[in-house]
Amino acid sequence: MKITDFYNRPKTIAIVADVNFGKSTIIAHTMEQLRQTGKPFNLASYGLPKEIEFGQKRIWSLLELESTRNSIIFLDEFANLIDLDDRKKVKMVEVSLRLINHPTHNNIIVFSGLPVNYKKFIAAKIETWMFGKCTIDDFINGSTGKKIIQWYTGAEKGSAILAVNQGEIMIYDRGEYYPNIPFSYKKVYDVKLNNPTIWEPKAK
Repeated sequence: MKITDFYNRPKTIAIVADVNFGKSTIIAHTMEQLRQTGKPFNLASYGLPKEIEFGQKRIWSLLELESTRNSIIFLDEFANLIDLDDRKKVKMVEVSLRLINHPTHNNIIVFSGLPVNYKKFIAAKIETWMFGKCTIDDFINGSTGKKIIQWYTGAEKGSAILAVNQGEIMIYDRGEYYPNIPFSYKKVYDVKLNNPTIWEPKAK
C-alpha cells in the first residue's frame, strides 16, 4: 500500500504526530506523489512553508477555505486556522467545516496536527487516520483518535507511546490498520534544517 492509495474519493483525512516527527514532510511527500502519479487536479494548502510548493492555491482564511471546491486541501497546523478553543467561534467553525465537507464541495480535506488538536468535534469527522510517533496521553480522552490507538495491538504500541518509525506512518481506514507505510524524506522540505544553532560550546 502507498499513502496515495487512500486519496481515492472525497473524505476527511488526519495526519497526527508529535512535535518534530515530520508532519509537513509527510504532506510534501504526498503532494509530490499525487502530482507525479495522477492526472492534473486542484491542490490547495494552509500553513505550509514556502519551500513546499507544488503549484497549490495558498489559503489564508476560513472564507477562502469555504470557497474551495473539487480539490485536495492540506491544512498544516490546522488548529491555527480552526480555533475550537474560543467558544465564541466554535459555532462559526462548525458551520464552515460542514460546508467544506459537504458532498457538493467535492473535496478531500487533510488535517495535520498534534494529538491534542483533535478535539472530539474534529475527530468524529475523520475517515482515514495517518499516525506518526504519538504520545498516547496527549490525545483527548474519549476521542476517536485515542480509541483507535487503544484498540491497536501491533508491535509499535507501548503503554505510553505509539512508536512509529521515522519515515513510516500507520494508517487506519474503514476499520483496518495498515502499519509501516513508507514516505520519503527529502532535506529540501525539512525547513527546520535552516534554523540557526541556538547555543554551542566554544572550541577548545
